[in-house]
Amino acid sequence: MCQIHQKQLRLEVKVRAQLLKQQVRQLKRLALVQLVAVAPKALLLLQPQKQLQLKQPNLLFNRIKP
Repeated sequence: MCQIHQKQLRLEVKVRAQLLKQQVRQLKRLALVQLVAVAPKALLLLQPQKQLQLKQPNLLFNRIKP
């Protein structure tokens, strides 16, 4: 009886882990969709100089010297 209970618990843990992984994937997809929707609005709020730096990221890296 104890072994059956342990097997049942292991199966339940596996199922719950799969459900959690699925929920994490869904949340990541939702976050990406939200990011795509919010990013242009955020860029509009930035100062023009910051917009230029974000559009041309090489300008940021050129300032950093090894």
